[in-house]
Amino acid sequence: VDGLSVALEYRDGVFVRGATRGDGRVGEDVTENLKTIRAIPMQLPEKLPRLIVRGEVYMSRAVFAEINARRELEGKPLMANPRNAAAGSLRQLDPKICAERKLDIQVFNLQLAEGKTFQNHSETLDYMASQHFKVIPHKTLSDPAEIQAEIDRINEERMDYPFDIDGAVIKSDHLADRERLGSTAKFPKWAVAFKYPPEKKFSVVQDIVVQVGRTGVLTPKAVLSPVRLAGTTVTNATLHNQDFITEKDIRIGDTVLVQKAGEIIPEILSVDFDKRPEGTVPYTLPDACPVCGAPVVRDEDGAALRCTGAEGPAQPGRHGHRRLRSGGDPAADRLRADLQRRGPVQPPRRGRGQAGPDGGEVRGEPDPGH
Repeated sequence: VDGLSVALEYRDGVFVRGATRGDGRVGEDVTENLKTIRAIPMQLPEKLPRLIVRGEVYMSRAVFAEINARRELEGKPLMANPRNAAAGSLRQLDPKICAERKLDIQVFNLQLAEGKTFQNHSETLDYMASQHFKVIPHKTLSDPAEIQAEIDRINEERMDYPFDIDGAVIKSDHLADRERLGSTAKFPKWAVAFKYPPEKKFSVVQDIVVQVGRTGVLTPKAVLSPVRLAGTTVTNATLHNQDFITEKDIRIGDTVLVQKAGEIIPEILSVDFDKRPEGTVPYTLPDACPVCGAPVVRDEDGAALRCTGAEGPAQPGRHGHRRLRSGGDPAADRLRADLQRRGPVQPPRRGRGQAGPDGGEVRGEPDPGH
C-alpha cells in the first residue's frame, strides 16, 4: 500500500497512542487524527496488557478523486497524489479536517503482543483480523513458481485495488527463521520488496506549447488527452528540447506511450506510428522567441534553445517574459512611466569610502542622486 506507515498502541484492549514511522525510532504523535479513521478499532475483543500493530494509512483513489473535484470547483490547488494527500491529512492540526479526508488503513505487522506467542507471521495476521483490524491482502506460498505467479498477478490487477501500490513484499513466514536471519542496519534479511515498473498508458498529443524560462531557455511541452497514471490525471509531459522531439519523432496528433518517471514526472516513451493520422508534420521549435519575438540561438555546449532579445529573460535585470500592459492598471502605468523616465539601468559608480574589489577603500566622487 502506497501511504504513510503508522504504529498503533493498545493497553488493556484500548487504543491509547498512534505515531508515524519517523526515523524508525521516534515518530510523530498523530493519535487524535488516527481516531478519526473508522477502520481503526478503538477497543479490541481481547484485552492484552499491551499490543502494538503497524499499518499503512492511505487515501483511496475514489476519495482522492472526489476531494480533488471539490477543490477544483472551489478554486483551490489540487492534491498531487493519494500518498501525499494521506500524509498531509494525517498531519493536520485539526482532527476535523482529517476526518473529512476519509482516510483508511491496512494493517500488515504485529509488533508486540504481551501474553501471546505465535509461530508464524500468517498466524499474527489472522489474529489481527480477529481483533477487527483491516489486514493487508496476503497469501502463504512455498513454491518459487507460485510466488512469481502471485507477484505477476498483483501487478496485473493492481489498479483493481482501492489504493495505490508500487510493489509486493515477500517475507519468511516462520518467526524463528526471521530471528536466525537477522537484519542489517536498515533492512531485514528475511524480507524482500519487489518493485513494479512504472505504469504505462497511451494518450494523444493534442498540442505542443513552448514555455520560456527565466534564463531564456525554450522548453517544449506536450498537451495530452487526460490519462490516469500512478494515482493522478496526467495532461502534460515535458519534451525537453528539439533533439528529444526529433529522436522520437513526436508530432501533434500522435498516439504516445506515457509513464511517470520515478512515479512523479510524466514522460513520453515512444510513438505508436501505426496510429499516426495522415497529414502530420515533424515538429520544429520556433526560430524566434514566442513571447518577445527575438531570435533564438542554440547553446554551444548543449541542446537548449535560448532567447537573445533585449526584452528576453536572459538579459540582466529581467525576471521572465513579463510585460507591463498599458491601460486598466494605474500602478503599472506609473511604474512604466517612471522606468521610461529613468532610462536604461547603468552599473553603479563607486563613491567615496566604498569598498573595491580587493576589499580596500576606493576614492572618488559620490554618485549624484544617491
